Amino acid sequence: MSDDSYLPPDLADEINAINAIYGPSTLTDPTPTPTSPHNLLLAPPESHPLHPVSLQISFRDKYPDEPPSIQGTHSVGDNAPKGAGTAVLAKAREVLTQVWRPGDVCLYEFLTELESALEESSDLNARLHPEDHFPEPGSPQDSSDSRHPTQDSTADTGDNSSPAFTPQWISTEPLTEKKSVFIAWACEVNSPADVVSATAQLLSDKKVSKATHNIRAWRIRSSVPSTKIFSIPGGPSAEGSNSSREITHQDRDSDGETAAGGRVLGLMQTMDVWGVLIVVSRWYGGVKLGPDRFRIIGALAREVLVKGGWGGEGRRKK
Repeated sequence: MSDDSYLPPDLADEINAINAIYGPSTLTDPTPTPTSPHNLLLAPPESHPLHPVSLQISFRDKYPDEPPSIQGTHSVGDNAPKGAGTAVLAKAREVLTQVWRPGDVCLYEFLTELESALEESSDLNARLHPEDHFPEPGSPQDSSDSRHPTQDSTADTGDNSSPAFTPQWISTEPLTEKKSVFIAWACEVNSPADVVSATAQLLSDKKVSKATHNIRAWRIRSSVPSTKIFSIPGGPSAEGSNSSREITHQDRDSDGETAAGGRVLGLMQTMDVWGVLIVVSRWYGGVKLGPDRFRIIGALAREVLVKGGWGGEGRRKK
């Protein structure tokens, strides 16, 4: 569908964003018509737990001021057991009701919240993917440890990750500019090993790992005891440990987006932010943005820092 000008502008932008993140056939309009309502087909990729179920979602011209509605399932796959489509449809309608707010687009949040809801429901998971829950004798069980992150989380960083470190990511809403989609992420880190671990955890998400660029910057500082050797005139030397020295570590990775990592790091320096890792993901939409891409990357990096309380009033203390 090359011309989406008949759609409400917010909906057209959201379709481009969803398809850039999840795949070009995730959200489509099988019967384009300029009249409302617009009945779209939502068919997530295999990586999304909703797959193989596809949904029919209806939007009126006043969306997002009026909520979308899920009309039903379009398909449930060849091997789905009886009742699977009905159970998933009920859960999808429940999630949509929870995430929609008047005036705010909601499809990205709907997909991510539905993903979490389906993964957390062992009953729905078993209905949709029975083969995952009843493996053949002797076959390996699925484990989160079997994922292969882009970076080696056991690499020697000169520091050990924080005990029981689990990154708590904060993100911006997707921003679409000429079919490119941008999202910024941020989390607290206390060591270079935390940076490696957090990056691997984020990139284990297939949507994020498929981004054209994942631009990173981080700044860390910590204090360690510093032992002084001092001497008393005419007496023996003595040791003391009443002081400390500060260790700082800051770096960036542009991931192919020339100098973008340095710009994000410069923003963190200007805002005096420490103990944070920022990742700005970009899914390229086929249209070159020129210098505008750096404006967007910087704006989203600043937004996620403020959203997380690392910049502006009420900032976190590190």
